[in-house]
Amino acid sequence: MRFSHMIDMAISPLKAKDDIAKLYPGGATAITAPADKPTVAKYPYGLCLRFDEDDLKKLGLEGLPEVGDTIHIAAFAKVTSAREDERETADGETKNCRNVELQITHLGVEDEDDETRSQKWYKEEADADLGDAEEEEED
Repeated sequence: MRFSHMIDMAISPLKAKDDIAKLYPGGATAITAPADKPTVAKYPYGLCLRFDEDDLKKLGLEGLPEVGDTIHIAAFAKVTSAREDERETADGETKNCRNVELQITHLGVEDEDDETRSQKWYKEEADADLGDAEEEEED
């Protein structure tokens, strides 16, 4: 299977508004929300990866990247759960709900700002894909 194109996994503004309403059902107050406006995470739970000192060493990250930097990751993950169930919505209709859980087993990272390495990696991948295509044509 080939990788799909990159998708921004940020939650929609409508979902964010709904999540805020659930967190602050009576409306946000100075006690319930420390900021002027209540906030929720930009991305869904489970999409955040956290690396401790040992993990950083394994990945070859000597210094800390700056907050806001972009890091390119490549990973293999094992499917640990695949589930589909039927649920009833508030208006009485049924809806199929699916989810998949993945356990990352192998991970590589590179600094996306390092253009030379990024371009080399993509060139090697493109060359490999071209070689595969040429082999298929010969068959």
